[in-house]
Amino acid sequence: MGNILYKILNTIVIIQIIIITVAVNLGVLYRYILKNPLIWSFDLSTLLFAYSIFLGLILSIKEQALIGIDYFINKLSCKAKAKIKIINNVIILIISFYLTYQGIILTTKTGMQLTTFRISIRWLYISLPLGFGFLSLYLLTELKEQIRLLLLRGK
Repeated sequence: MGNILYKILNTIVIIQIIIITVAVNLGVLYRYILKNPLIWSFDLSTLLFAYSIFLGLILSIKEQALIGIDYFINKLSCKAKAKIKIINNVIILIISFYLTYQGIILTTKTGMQLTTFRISIRWLYISLPLGFGFLSLYLLTELKEQIRLLLLRGK
């Protein structure tokens, strides 16, 4: 993933988290202290939370911040580590393709609305295929580079 694209994606996720925090805190303040609930704060935070999770997943995979068994992996040779990383990314890519497909099906089948914004709930559900679709694109480019490097090391 290009450095500029990474920074943009990171900035978007940070802004989403800040807006979620403000919306939830305002919702609590208005509901329990001012006794006048902000109904929109729940829908806004739900909508942004879904996007921040799926876009944040791409950042987590790029930064290799997912849970792993590093102890055993670190004892392997560089070539073995590279092969395991490729296998791992292929598995994630297959799951990502599947979830993109299922997300598209889910998005097209729904007809409900987010009542406070009067928009289709598809705007929430489309975060699933968008997030995993972008993750798939990232993994494809990453796999291409990993395989190229593995082949160069083999020579």
